[in-house]
Amino acid sequence: VVSGVVSLMLSADTRNKLTPSKVRTLLQQTARPYPAGTRCAAGGDVANACGAGIVDAYEAVKAVKAIQ
Repeated sequence: VVSGVVSLMLSADTRNKLTPSKVRTLLQQTARPYPAGTRCAAGGDVANACGAGIVDAYEAVKAVKAIQ
């Protein structure tokens, strides 16, 4: 899923401003939080293994368009 979102982000990058680190940052910044009550939202060691959240394709592409 994430690789598909990255492909969408790259296709929206008409000015070639994305770097691998910028892609990662935008994915992390636009991720939706995990739903309350799930193991990843609970905190602790499990949450650290879950990452920044649930990838949000719309918000990630929108963030790319904002930096164009």
